[in-house]
Amino acid sequence: MIRSVRLVPLFAWLALAACARAAPETPRRTELDPAVARAIMAPLLADPELAGLEAGPDPVQLDAAIPPDDFAPETVAAARDEARKLVAGTRPQPPLRGGACRGCDALFVDERAAVLDAGCRGRLTPSLAWSLRLPAELPVYPRSHLREAAGSDAPGCLARAASFIAPVAGDEVLAFYRAVAASAGFALEPLGPRAFVGRRGAQRIAVIVRSAEGGFAQFDLMTAG
Repeated sequence: MIRSVRLVPLFAWLALAACARAAPETPRRTELDPAVARAIMAPLLADPELAGLEAGPDPVQLDAAIPPDDFAPETVAAARDEARKLVAGTRPQPPLRGGACRGCDALFVDERAAVLDAGCRGRLTPSLAWSLRLPAELPVYPRSHLREAAGSDAPGCLARAASFIAPVAGDEVLAFYRAVAASAGFALEPLGPRAFVGRRGAQRIAVIVRSAEGGFAQFDLMTAG
């Protein structure tokens, strides 16, 4: 009887060791696919919210709760009035005719920026802060709301690209940017029915306009060089 009692602790220890060996390993945390992360986490940002932000040497990801688009009739009227003032005195440009635009329908703005032909494919970093670095001569259509942006300051790839929703139809946005680009001295070439590139020396710009829900326009502004 004494011998069997002494064996109990040994059996208990062996049972615990077996359980420890059989316990499953804690699964390693896997990284979220970047494309999925951008699709589900990218915030919407209205221009007034950008006023207090600074674009430092390294763009930062912005994270905030932004109210929905305000495209009430009075907002649309105010946007058109401000746009007319921005292009006052410029000569209207005739519509550009062109075939299908390869790359204009890519999912993300950094992919659509390939139309600039700037040697930046796959090198743009997504961040809303890049929208602050668009040149002043390429103003954002008034009352538009930022959707996404990307850019690069890498050697051989100086580029910015930003996508917005405008409170007016696509034809109005396209006419606005034709006037703005021509006034700034860019020679315009069609990319498609609603897209064009502008060249001025080593500098290039591109504007892509698409239809958005509600009869409004989604447009991209892009620069390189």
